[in-house]
Amino acid sequence: MKACLDLSLECIVSPTAFCVGSTFVLPPPPSSSTSPPSSPNGLLLSTGYSREPPNPTSHAESSALSKLLALTPEALHSLLATQTPSPWPGSESWTTQDVLERCDVYTTLEPCSIRTSGEPDCARLLAKWRVRRVFVVSSEEERERGRGGKREDRADELFICFCRSFSGSQRAARFRGVSWNEGARGGWGGGLEGGRVGEGVP
Repeated sequence: MKACLDLSLECIVSPTAFCVGSTFVLPPPPSSSTSPPSSPNGLLLSTGYSREPPNPTSHAESSALSKLLALTPEALHSLLATQTPSPWPGSESWTTQDVLERCDVYTTLEPCSIRTSGEPDCARLLAKWRVRRVFVVSSEEERERGRGGKREDRADELFICFCRSFSGSQRAARFRGVSWNEGARGGWGGGLEGGRVGEGVP
């Protein structure tokens, strides 16, 4: 998640949009009880951040996903072969769909459920590709409460884990330049919570 926070600082600041960073990560194979210190969270597959060039309306998750989908089979298999301590069995023949179904997504803000640009929302994109889990720092409810709006209910199944162990200053990075965010800066506890999309966030 630290990498996502760093990516969020790369965003071009906008007064009407958040600064979000996201990474797509393939965990070590189930047979691997531990991973080396250099890659504690698995293999980094792709990264993205809000308004990442060349698309001024891109969202972090969609940007990272588009890069992964753009890989040729050869490039994908070469990347998977670098998994440590060992590649997943059979990954030399995986498709991008196979990878995404085993992949964890990390993002500093819960994937959007509606986009004013008219592009597909990130939550449904991730659900469409059946990613395994999504780890987030802040919920969509916090985001919408901060600008006086409401979240869009989603029927898609997406398993989201809310990471409650980041400081206020780290969380505030997503609000750089946003002028309507004061209501979203509440307290922050510790731990990890999981739930399906649409469930309330304590």
